[in-house]
Amino acid sequence: MWGLAETGNMPVELSKNFRVLRTWIHNALGIKVCVLQQVDSTEKKLFVYPPRPEFEGVPFCGGLLCSLNWQNIKSLVQTFPELKPTTIPPSWPSFGFGDRLGLATPGHIQALYGAKVFPVLAQQSMRENARTGRTFADVLSDALVGVLQTGWSKGYGADADHLKDIEEARNAARLGYSFFTCDPSDLLVPVERLA
Repeated sequence: MWGLAETGNMPVELSKNFRVLRTWIHNALGIKVCVLQQVDSTEKKLFVYPPRPEFEGVPFCGGLLCSLNWQNIKSLVQTFPELKPTTIPPSWPSFGFGDRLGLATPGHIQALYGAKVFPVLAQQSMRENARTGRTFADVLSDALVGVLQTGWSKGYGADADHLKDIEEARNAARLGYSFFTCDPSDLLVPVERLA
């Protein structure tokens, strides 16, 4: 299990060039991580304390300052398996947020507090990915960073939407998606041909 530590309980004094985005999480092994944002930028980084060899980063304030690339996201999920997308709990309604640009997850999570709704935070179609220049890995990474940034611990889903072939589904499954929406539109017969 993992727990939250508010910013007042930081294990190290961070540089004045960065701010912690709300919370740290920690596990039973004493590994602590948080999302940092540069004060003069919108760029976010992952801070891992103490340094861990499975993360790619540069030494910083006694820990590692890491890019939010797919390798570090995979290491984050291996270190904190509770951050993985899950399936919908029985008898819970769900809502797919479809954050098209990967920036709105913290706001979506804030809107959820007090509601008994299971969030599908990573939800995008192949068509939308092509139009926005994103991949399923990008969509899942952005959702996971939003979960970490806000301290959301009630689970979330990841829907690979409008899949048209088995390889797209396999790719999404390898990444950790928990829902798959198939799009059979290429196989449908036009109504005019049915008569």
